[in-house]
Amino acid sequence: MAVDFSFRSSGIFNSTYPTTHIEGLKPSEMLDLSNIDRILKDTFEEEFARGYVGIEAAPIGQTYFMSTDINGKIFVNFASSRKGFDAGTSLVNAFEKLKTGQSLTECEEYSIEILWHEILHNKSKNTVSLPPTDANDVGFKRVVAETINQLVARKTYPGFLKRLGGTAQHTEWVLDNGYAYNYTVTNLRKILSKLNIDEDVFVYKANESLMNDYTDFDEKIKNLLVKMGKRKDSWKVIQTYKNIDNKDFEHYLKILNK
Repeated sequence: MAVDFSFRSSGIFNSTYPTTHIEGLKPSEMLDLSNIDRILKDTFEEEFARGYVGIEAAPIGQTYFMSTDINGKIFVNFASSRKGFDAGTSLVNAFEKLKTGQSLTECEEYSIEILWHEILHNKSKNTVSLPPTDANDVGFKRVVAETINQLVARKTYPGFLKRLGGTAQHTEWVLDNGYAYNYTVTNLRKILSKLNIDEDVFVYKANESLMNDYTDFDEKIKNLLVKMGKRKDSWKVIQTYKNIDNKDFEHYLKILNK
């Protein structure tokens, strides 16, 4: 049984996502995103493979932190959603602090990582709008795409922050505690550790596929794990990988020890 991902933290926007109502802010109470929009357009437009359209506040009631249509538009949620984290306010505050060289808080730095996650979706040359996660194989494809994109974002956002004029100071906290897809990212990192795969090398190779084509992406990551893991009993690697979103993942992880 797959973990319930109905509370989505970030990713590719899909109007069919199940949502739970969040008491959001009135449009007049949302902070201004025009400064961020200008910076993305002036400095990072080339990062968007299909062009940059804009960044705007998410509709009231959405449960993600940030999202994208993968065609150049990014949505930012200003409603507190998990553990009191307000992605929109944190992001605006982060950019305001960057103007004057102030240090960012953990949550502000994390909001920069989430924005980078959405930009990475847009950088991919050949993307498909993946369906919502669920317990079937189609849903697993999305789980893998989001999990890899999330891990890549957490490992590489310091470079994005540097281009914005800041310095990452909370990389370990963001990597270990980032809310979006934390369960599957943590499980994937456990697999890498068990197989003695260098995490940075894996991220580099996985990102090469991520930036080129989402087609059969889950199969590409499976093959990469098998190749880098160098295990004769590759079926154990595959079985564990296929259950990264399973609530009983630890049971499957133990298989790699046998």
